[in-house]
Amino acid sequence: MSVSNYRNKVSQLNSQIADLMKKQVAERKKEVDLNSKINDLSKRAFSSKNLSTVQSYQRQIDSKSKELIRVSAKVADFEKKLADKRKELSRNQDYLTKAVDNETKKRQSQELSFLKEKERINRSELSNIRNLNSEIQRQQNIFDNYQVPESELTDDDVDYSLKELTELHERINSVLEKLEKLGFGQEIIFEEIEQLKGKSKKISKKDLKMMLIGKIVSFGMGKIDTELAAQIFEEITNVDLTKLIE
Repeated sequence: MSVSNYRNKVSQLNSQIADLMKKQVAERKKEVDLNSKINDLSKRAFSSKNLSTVQSYQRQIDSKSKELIRVSAKVADFEKKLADKRKELSRNQDYLTKAVDNETKKRQSQELSFLKEKERINRSELSNIRNLNSEIQRQQNIFDNYQVPESELTDDDVDYSLKELTELHERINSVLEKLEKLGFGQEIIFEEIEQLKGKSKKISKKDLKMMLIGKIVSFGMGKIDTELAAQIFEEITNVDLTKLIE
């Protein structure tokens, strides 16, 4: 049985015991009243000198005595029932105590298992983060130390000339103006694209394109649609994506 079932059983037994005690008290009161009446009738019969009166008292005494036997039997029966109910109550209280202990141990065991599993997941996640950071750092070191041979350099690998920077800034300003008209003037994507003007002086054309793609994906997601994203990329980089795909 569950804890709630044992609690209900204990409550039910306490209620039954209280009811039996109430009934027993009522019968005990009858018992006391009958004894008092029998004693009073006995005194009257003893002091009376009239035979018929004595006989009348005796008949009343006999009747009350029989009633007293029945009441006393009820009191004894209630006492037996109370003893049985108290034993049953004690037994169920023990069951309840054990059930509560088992439920507490089970809950504590589940909580401990949950905490251990959570700790294991946290350790695993921390390990993954450390491995990821190490890999990022390794890739960054490779990128920082890597130099493309001059024979393999393309137009995208070189920095912008002064004239190209001027034209690039004009294209960026044109895009920003369009974004502002479309209501994106307060969005992060607007600020990020504007920052490209400062970064373009320090990085190659290829890096700027990669940086632009990253900003469009990171800060434009959910804000601008695919068509607008393509237009932004084409206008700033001066690259026709259709031809690039072909």
